[in-house]
Amino acid sequence: MTGTMNDGRATGPDLVGIGIEPANLGLSALIDPQPALTARFFERRSRFAWHDGAMLPAAALQVPPLKDLVTPVDPTSRFSFLNFLAEQGRLYRHLIAARSGTPREEFEQYYRWAADLTPQLTFGTEITEVRIDGEELTVHDATGGVTGTRNLVLGSGRRPHVPSCVTGT
Repeated sequence: MTGTMNDGRATGPDLVGIGIEPANLGLSALIDPQPALTARFFERRSRFAWHDGAMLPAAALQVPPLKDLVTPVDPTSRFSFLNFLAEQGRLYRHLIAARSGTPREEFEQYYRWAADLTPQLTFGTEITEVRIDGEELTVHDATGGVTGTRNLVLGSGRRPHVPSCVTGT
């Protein structure tokens, strides 16, 4: 999705997301069926991880599972938690199971499933810089790749990296 304009500036998708956490994963899933809108999301980790290293065994979600990536905005989306359960052959078990809630581990499996279905996600790519270049932004990665865009979405994750140019230190 990266190209070059006649004047040498990078061109690319309508939107670039930096960081793939649940909010950007949900945005990506909602953009996916919109053919007129292009997007690319970058994550430095090699795969999607939700609360990596902090998943307690048998812990349940604290919110209803219908507050998934897409259902409140598009209940018919193929990226819904109910579709995940149906495709995994676990929908009826989930509906009839006598438990107090949806296990967090199952929801992390759902997130990874959605990430695997979403082609505009790029894992293992660290973004090192974002520059203003005229009326667009250029997003630079650690390998020297450049992606131009007019819209940027940041997913800070649990420990955001705030560049010194922003903090003034």
